[in-house]
Amino acid sequence: MADVQGEKPQLFISYSRDDRGVVYPDIDWLRTLGFAVHIDRHITPGVQWREAVADAIAVSDLVLFYASPTSVDSQFCSQELQFAMSRGIPVVTVMLTDTQLPPWMELALGDHQILQRFELSHRAYRSLLESGVNAQLGQAHVEAPQLTQSKPRWQIYWISGVAAVLAIAAITGWQFSQTFPATIAVLPFETDGSVAARKVSTSISAELSQGLINLGLLPVRTTLPGSDASRAPPVDVGYLVLGHVQQVNTGYRIRTSLVKASVSQDLWSQTFVYLEIEPAQVLRQHVRNVLRALPDVLAGTVPELDHSTAVSRSNAEALYQKGASLLSQPSEGQDLDEVRQLFEQALDDYPGFSSPLLGLCDVFLRDYDQRREIELLVEAETRCLQALAVGSDPLNAHLALGRVFSHRGEAQVARTHFQRASSMAPDNPEAWTGLAKAAEMSGGDALARQYHQRAVQLSSAGWQAHMAYGTFLFMRGEFEAAAKHYQIVVRLYPDSLAAHSNLGSVWYSLGEFDRASDAWRRAIEIKPNAMAWGNLGAAYTYLKDYPAAMDAYQHATNMAPGDHRWLGHLGEIMVYDKNADHIGAEQYIQRALDLASSQLEYTRVDASVLARMSTYEALLGLKNQALNRAESARREDRDSIWVAYSVLQTYTLLHEATLAARERERLISLGYPELLLSRDPWLN
Repeated sequence: MADVQGEKPQLFISYSRDDRGVVYPDIDWLRTLGFAVHIDRHITPGVQWREAVADAIAVSDLVLFYASPTSVDSQFCSQELQFAMSRGIPVVTVMLTDTQLPPWMELALGDHQILQRFELSHRAYRSLLESGVNAQLGQAHVEAPQLTQSKPRWQIYWISGVAAVLAIAAITGWQFSQTFPATIAVLPFETDGSVAARKVSTSISAELSQGLINLGLLPVRTTLPGSDASRAPPVDVGYLVLGHVQQVNTGYRIRTSLVKASVSQDLWSQTFVYLEIEPAQVLRQHVRNVLRALPDVLAGTVPELDHSTAVSRSNAEALYQKGASLLSQPSEGQDLDEVRQLFEQALDDYPGFSSPLLGLCDVFLRDYDQRREIELLVEAETRCLQALAVGSDPLNAHLALGRVFSHRGEAQVARTHFQRASSMAPDNPEAWTGLAKAAEMSGGDALARQYHQRAVQLSSAGWQAHMAYGTFLFMRGEFEAAAKHYQIVVRLYPDSLAAHSNLGSVWYSLGEFDRASDAWRRAIEIKPNAMAWGNLGAAYTYLKDYPAAMDAYQHATNMAPGDHRWLGHLGEIMVYDKNADHIGAEQYIQRALDLASSQLEYTRVDASVLARMSTYEALLGLKNQALNRAESARREDRDSIWVAYSVLQTYTLLHEATLAARERERLISLGYPELLLSRDPWLN
């Protein structure tokens, strides 16, 4: 336990995994306050779980129990609480929802502190939790409002509500009086009577209410009279959000107003026009627009408002928009540090803002694409779960989580998130592209094709769906169809390095080497890189322009001097070019062999590296070594096109006709284009 001066207080978190989207953000925040936090995800695989948990609780100063319908029914949580209380370790309970505790738990926790999170704004909740934990640990630096003890439910609710007001007053410097701050409520939106308008209207009230709760600007009244009395809300509602939904030919027109209820005074009114047909998308856009506008409106008109919150929200919005603008101009190899810092600063200014969380998720995913470090996927998942817990943009949270689990190879979980996204917004192409990728991972090519086609149909002006479908077709040898989609991407996104590179690969596979070289030269113009130069060298080789090929491979070698492939290809070209320096060629090939050999010393056995080494050895006249290496590569990976190609090249160089014929048949069976084989300068 923390009984030494300067040692961090130890907290043990008891929770249900179903609630991790809410719990994990609290853990990160508690650590920033100086607490040492232990949860069961820290337990090392192979360690006895019960022993590890018991040890962790035994050395803890406090147990923080997150109560929800799943956690109170959890055998593990029950055992954790019973063990903690048997050791006399204090427990603070956070009620995530209005959860009925089992009788034994209600009795056992009667002498411990309980916090009703679901009734409090984000700011008030965090203040009360920090104060309560510090009070239990005996180290509160101010006289903190006390958390409630277990009492009859109406008492718990009333006391926690008063505590929330006191906490907010302490934070914002209000002069607290005996009157409660004004509340805000969202009335049902009126419609023009059309079915489509009613679909939008029915969800606006609930979505806006939840968004206002997340913002934490004013207490939100969610229980209102029935529709017949909807224009006469209770007297304790000071401000109303109301409006009207009208369907127009091209979409919807939605008027939204903020009204001071006591005098029926319009404080703000704005009409939004949406050129979307799908109600779910219109609803999402409108809620986002209104929640962005209201903080500034309220800050100037509502005396009871926490003005510091409104200012923080405005600052966070500006930082987020700057980061989003940078992120909307993607480029391969993009420096993401500035974008990450902007999003993190936005969260520091306003923690209850989901957009920067989703922005960080995107940043970590893009960073993973570049560096392939699994820790980045863990960071991305954490931010996505936090955004989902905030709840103001569940569609994009599910889309982002789907991408995370796709990268992790967890097809079933990825599909679940993409399915939820598609149910929220059936016309969102990203959801269908995600479902297609999840189906591909599970081997469902026919279903994946249907999903890709649906995404393309919905993506009239977006290039991502065409890129994904083009890659799907290319990997299945449907080169002409793939070329059509890559050409669409190039037209919509002319500066896409990946699109031009992929288009070059399609033309190369179709034997159109002039067009392939044009595409790869364009990729080099966008961003010079070793792969594009290497591909360009291959195209020139097929065109039998050996000087140009050598020049391209030399550029690739200069950009990636540690990559054996480009040195090896440069040496090969010099062997085939009668005018080249053959002694220099052997030197390049030997260097390539040395680099490949050293690569195997630091990585697991890679069949493609073994196969290339066999080719280098064949070029150097080392027949026995080359044959043995080629057979080793075949045993390691019998399904790789590139392994089969290099092995075929080795057998051809060694004049092993029978082995070469066998490998040629295998290469064709794996989907390698016969056209390329018939025109390959290395093999003919």
